[in-house]
Amino acid sequence: MKAKKVWIFSLAVFVTVFSLSLHSSKIVETGDLTQTEIDQIDMEETYPAALGSLAVCYDNLDNIVDDADVIVYGTPQNSEGFSQTHTIFTISEVIKGSLNINDEIEIIEEGGYKNTVAGGIPKLTASNSYVLFLLEYEGSYYVCGAFQGRFVEKSGYLFQQATEDVKLNRSAYTPIKAEDFINEIKAITEY
Repeated sequence: MKAKKVWIFSLAVFVTVFSLSLHSSKIVETGDLTQTEIDQIDMEETYPAALGSLAVCYDNLDNIVDDADVIVYGTPQNSEGFSQTHTIFTISEVIKGSLNINDEIEIIEEGGYKNTVAGGIPKLTASNSYVLFLLEYEGSYYVCGAFQGRFVEKSGYLFQQATEDVKLNRSAYTPIKAEDFINEIKAITEY
């Protein structure tokens, strides 16, 4: 009788663990991440402090929004260059500015050594989508604050790609779902 109770208990534990594992795999598939997963990706998108200093350091999202001529969501098509990286970027959504969906714009970033740009940040890649806060100059676009205006989408959330010395702190920005981030930026631009 005792062996039968142990077997039933073991079966119940197995079913519970199996059910939980199915549930957790569904969470990842739908884009919902645990706080631990968000923290891990956020750490991966934080890079060592770069040598020198930036002309502008943002301490909150509102200031980046105010400085940006254009804020767009989209996907890069290709990047090339060494001392400067030139990237063609296709716009999926215009959050601020007078560009249009499906416009292709040229983004120029300083650097290009070993697939990185200024600050050791990875080049924009076609395998990711981004929200970019951009300044316009003579028909080309530059990321606000060298790289502080770059937010990469991973698992449905947006993560700022910046060096540890200038990355927005958690009181100023916490990674959130892309749709929520875009709506938050639109709300800021309406004021």
